[in-house]
Amino acid sequence: MANETNNGQALGKPPHAGVPGKPPHAGVPGKPPHAGNPHDDKPPVCFAAGSMIATPEGEVAVETLAIGDLVMTASGEQVAVKWVGHQTFRPVASSDENLQPVRISAGALETGKPNRDLVLTASHGVIIDGLVINAGALVNQGSIDFVAWNELPDTVTYYHIETENHEVILANGTEAETYIDYIERKAFDNYDEYVALYGTETRIVEMPHHRISARRLVPLALRQRLGIELNEAPMAKTA
Repeated sequence: MANETNNGQALGKPPHAGVPGKPPHAGVPGKPPHAGNPHDDKPPVCFAAGSMIATPEGEVAVETLAIGDLVMTASGEQVAVKWVGHQTFRPVASSDENLQPVRISAGALETGKPNRDLVLTASHGVIIDGLVINAGALVNQGSIDFVAWNELPDTVTYYHIETENHEVILANGTEAETYIDYIERKAFDNYDEYVALYGTETRIVEMPHHRISARRLVPLALRQRLGIELNEAPMAKTA
């Protein structure tokens, strides 16, 4: 998502913990933000602005990262940022959970994880017990839940970090994946920047972790630990 910003302030809890003086990314000049229609655009798969990424110098907001900056992997290695894709869209009241961000409250996964509320898209993977689990599959309608539409600003910007390989980095102290090209880079507002830098797109080999994208596939022990129920589907929150 210290997460997605609302007039430069964070959507996490508390709601005004954003990066002081740092407005959300405005996107490509002259290019309007995505309208939030899942039929017109591929859903974003990214961190909300304000998500704090571990680097050798400490945590920094994802929107401040630049190509060549170093980030820390969960195993303690330093890897360079190859590209930071960003996508801005206008939220609309919709039942499409792919467009509505998920908030993982501080300590929801285990003590200190995340170390502050983490907001990211439903299809972004976090790593738990060696599994890559999409955030939407973790919704328990309590400590992990969709961010209500009325909490979102007029425009929302998501950021994705690409490294040379598919890596596990730390966002708000939680293991999360870097970019994997399940969503094409052209879905990002600054795709032209990537083409200018690297020419044709390169494929990224996914890390050797099993991916879970549905709640019913989350292991029973983990569902019980996180309070994830299967008796009713989670609903995108409107208020």
